[in-house]
Amino acid sequence: MERGHRETSVKAVEISDIFDVVRTDIRPWEKIVIHHSGGRSYPLKKGKLYGRIFDRYHRSVKMWRHGLGYHFVVNPGGEIETGKRWIYQGLGDVYGAHCIGYNTVAIGICVAGNFNAYKPTEEQLAVLLPLVDHLCHHFGLDASDVYGHCELNRTDCPGKNLSMDFLRHDIKLRLEFDENKEAIRREIRKIQTAVNDMARSVLDTLESM
Repeated sequence: MERGHRETSVKAVEISDIFDVVRTDIRPWEKIVIHHSGGRSYPLKKGKLYGRIFDRYHRSVKMWRHGLGYHFVVNPGGEIETGKRWIYQGLGDVYGAHCIGYNTVAIGICVAGNFNAYKPTEEQLAVLLPLVDHLCHHFGLDASDVYGHCELNRTDCPGKNLSMDFLRHDIKLRLEFDENKEAIRREIRKIQTAVNDMARSVLDTLESM
């Protein structure tokens, strides 16, 4: 059992930097689990970072010495925070504390708010999709590997107003679009190589005349 500790390593992070902040080996994650924080029925404030608040609660009330149980928190203003369970994920007992039975194989993302009472902000959705997309690309996951907490444990998390079907649909479209872009890039590289080879052949022919 984890025991409480005052230290915190929660920090704001950009999507492009999420792997740069990791200080250990990266675990071979198999799933992504989406949560909401629940709680009060009125919307949380934009511009406020809730990851540190959740971290303090998990340390002082739940007595988890690694603090924040999620790997990422998506705040109402669209800011992303991460903590020790992501930064030091390669250490022996540093894994998630967010989804019973899946904490060693699933990345936990908490979208701050109570989505049984209201909807996520546009800013949250605008960063949640690319964050999940980025993680899926890195670990070779697809939309079917993205779950709501309620789909794995008995809970109503992440709330009725955060639809996992719509989220998976959008993730699937993003991944397919990215695959198509990469296929187009490969074809362009092939054409460029063929053109360069042809140009060299013409130059060789001219020089030999």
